[in-house]
Formats: sequence, C-alpha cells, structure tokens
Amino acid sequence: MGAVLRRGTGGGMRAGIQFDYIERSGRILSQMKMKRWLKFSLFALIGFLLFAAYSILFYSMPVYHYESSDRGMADIEVPWKGRTLATVEADFEKYKQQVGKPQLRLLRTSKRIWFSPNLWWDNFTNRRWRIPYAAPSPNPNYYYRQAG
Repeated sequence: MGAVLRRGTGGGMRAGIQFDYIERSGRILSQMKMKRWLKFSLFALIGFLLFAAYSILFYSMPVYHYESSDRGMADIEVPWKGRTLATVEADFEKYKQQVGKPQLRLLRTSKRIWFSPNLWWDNFTNRRWRIPYAAPSPNPNYYYRQAG
C-alpha cells in the first residue's frame, strides 16, 4: 500500500496511512475528473464542428408556395430575392377583387423545412406559418395575372 509513517500525526501509524490514502485518492479523483472533462470537451467540440459543417453544407434558401381557396390563383414567396409575403398578400387581394369573390382565403401549400438549421427560427416565428395549410393542387395556376 506504500504507507508512510509520519511523525507528529497524533494517531500513530494508522493516521499516517489514512492521511496518505486520502491524499492519493484525491489526486486520482482529480485526474479522473480532468480526463472526463477533456473527453466531454472534445466530444462537444467535434459535435459543434459537425453541426456547423452541416449548417453550411445544407444551407437552404427556400421558396414558399400559396394558392387561393378556389384554386384559381397560385403565387410564390421568395424572401431572399425580395418577393415577400406582403407582396403575395397584395396580389391575392387584387385577385379577390378581380374575380369578385371577397370570401376567398389564401392558403399555404408549402410545409416547414426542418432539416435546415438556418430556418428553425423562421419556422417558429414567421407569420407565414399562421396561414392555413392545404395540399397543393396538381396544376397550380401561376398565370392568373395573364388571364385577367
């Protein structure tokens, strides 16, 4: 066990053995904590780097699709090109006036994109997700402006 007799411990040989054991176990314990901390730090760093690489490689620039409830009008929102939801809503209001049906509703035909981390905040906060979802029609009418 490698016990060392120490003079002046007050408890004779037994106290010296006990003191040495506590001292050694404290060092071993701190070394184990240090190794555990290093492993955790390494795994956290690798995880962060993998997440960052995934975010960069799969960066998404989305396009969102909308249709009117009568399926006579379809439109797209391209936020990264300046075609915003406000533009789509303005065009939808013009369409309602054009066909004379004020009861029409705008429907979102795009689902949320969860595989792209850069869109997670948008998926929770943007007002486009409060527009009701409907399955897209097989032949959306993107040319409604030319018909009128």
